[in-house]
Amino acid sequence: MTAIKKEIDEVWKDDKIGRKNDARFIIDFLIQSVDLRKRLGKTASYVLNIDSEWGSGKSFFVSRFARQLRAEGYLVAEVNAWRDDHSDDPLVAIMAEIDKVLKPHTGKKAIVKKVWNAVKSNGAQIAGRTLVALGKSAIRRYTNSTIDDLLHGEDAGNVAPAENPEPGVGVLDDAIAAASKEIETLTDKTADTLIAEFAKASQSIQSFRSNMGELTSKLPEIGIKSPLFVVIDELDRCRPSYAVAVLERVKHLFEANGVVFVFSTDTGQLQHTIRGAYGGDFDGRSYLSRFFDRRYSFAEPRLGEFVASKLDLIDLTKLSSPAQSDLLEPNDVLKNIITAGFAAQKPIPLRAIEQIMDIMGSTTAAWRYPEKIDLPSLLILASCYHRRQNFDYIAFANTMSSWNADAVWAQARESMNVTQIALNVMGRAQNIRTALMDSPRSAADSYVESVFAEEYNRRSEAGGSAPASVQAELQGLIRNAGRITRGRA
Repeated sequence: MTAIKKEIDEVWKDDKIGRKNDARFIIDFLIQSVDLRKRLGKTASYVLNIDSEWGSGKSFFVSRFARQLRAEGYLVAEVNAWRDDHSDDPLVAIMAEIDKVLKPHTGKKAIVKKVWNAVKSNGAQIAGRTLVALGKSAIRRYTNSTIDDLLHGEDAGNVAPAENPEPGVGVLDDAIAAASKEIETLTDKTADTLIAEFAKASQSIQSFRSNMGELTSKLPEIGIKSPLFVVIDELDRCRPSYAVAVLERVKHLFEANGVVFVFSTDTGQLQHTIRGAYGGDFDGRSYLSRFFDRRYSFAEPRLGEFVASKLDLIDLTKLSSPAQSDLLEPNDVLKNIITAGFAAQKPIPLRAIEQIMDIMGSTTAAWRYPEKIDLPSLLILASCYHRRQNFDYIAFANTMSSWNADAVWAQARESMNVTQIALNVMGRAQNIRTALMDSPRSAADSYVESVFAEEYNRRSEAGGSAPASVQAELQGLIRNAGRITRGRA
C-alpha cells in the first residue's frame, strides 16, 4: 500500500456512509473535465455544486474531500462563506484563503510569487470599490445639506433672527440656480470619471483572470498539481446579498484556466436565499444554473449506515434494549433496534431521523436516574412528538409497520414485536406497583418486567415507592428536548 493510499484511508477512516467513493468519482470527473476543456481550447475552469439537504453530512464530506485532494498533491483553499459574510466583498475572503495555502510555496520559485503578487494587485483594484466610493462621496455632499443651508448658507443657524430676514424669491432662485450648476458640473466630471474607472475595472478583471491562469500553470514547477481547488461551504446560510456576491465574483473573476470551484449547498435552501435578494417571485433555480457547470447529489445512504453515523448524538449507556446477542457488540444491537424502528416508519426523510435522534440524545443527556431508559419507548415517543407535537403514541404506533427484533434469552431465540413491547412499557409505567408480572410467560414479558424491577427494588429498599415509574417521565423530558434541539451546526 502506497503512502498516499494510506493517507487517504486515514482521511476517510470515520466515514460511516460510504462517501469515500463519492470523493473519488468527483475528483476524477473534475480533473478530466478540466483537461477536456483545455484540449478543446476552452477556458479550463469548472464550477461544481454538491447539492444535498441539511443534515446529510456535506460539511463532513467537503472537509475530507479537501484533505484527500491535498494528499494527492493539489492545492486547496477552503472558504466558509457563512463565517466570512461580515466582509464587504467576498473576493477578499476567497483570496485570503488562497494566499494562506499558497504562502508556504511562494518562496520556492520567484516567478510564482511574482505572478501571485500580480493577482493580488488586480484583486485589490477590483475590491477597492472605487466606483462605489465616488458615488457615496457625491451623494454625501448633498444629502448632508439641509434646506436651511441652501436658503441661508452654512452659517445661517448662527445668525440672530432679527439680523436674518426671510429670503425673497430672488435669493431662493439664485440658490437653486447655483446648486444646479454645481451639480451639473460635478455630474459631467463624475460621468467621465465613471467611464474611465469602468475601463480600468474591466482591464483589471481581464488581468486578474490572465494572471490566475498563469499562476496555476506555474504550480507544477513547485511540486503542486494543477488545477487549483477552492471549496466553498455554507453558502446557503449567508445573508442573501453576500451569497449573490460570492456567486457573481466566482462567475466573473475566476473563470480562469486551472481553477476549480466546489460549492457545498442545500440548493433548495439556497434558492430561498436568492429570492431574499431578488424577491419572492424570482426564479432562483434558473439563476443558480448560470453559475454551476454541474450539480452532484449524494445517493441516499442505507438506513443502517445513516443511523450508525448519528449514534454519537445519544448516550447509549443510558438505554436498555429488548434484544441481546453474544455475536454483536452492545452498540451494534442498539443500532439495529433503532434502525428497525425507523424502517417501520417508512417513508421517513433522513433529516427527520437526525432530528428524532437529536431529541433522543437530549433526553438521555437530561436523564438523572440510575435505571436505564427503555429504548423502544424512547424511540416511539420521540418519533411521535416530532411528527405530531403531542403524545398520541398508540395512534402513532398503529401507523407503523411491523417492528420485530430477534432476541436471545437463555439461549432460546424468538421473534418479538418491539412496538408492542414499547406500548406495554408505557402502559405499565403509570403504576409501578402493578408493573411487575407474577409469572412472565415469554422473553418479551421478562424484558418488560426487567425495565421496572430494578426501580421497584430501589424504592422498596428506600422505604417507599411512588405510584408512577421514572419511565413515565419520558414524555415530559422529550417535550422539553424538542424545544432545545440543536440548530444547524
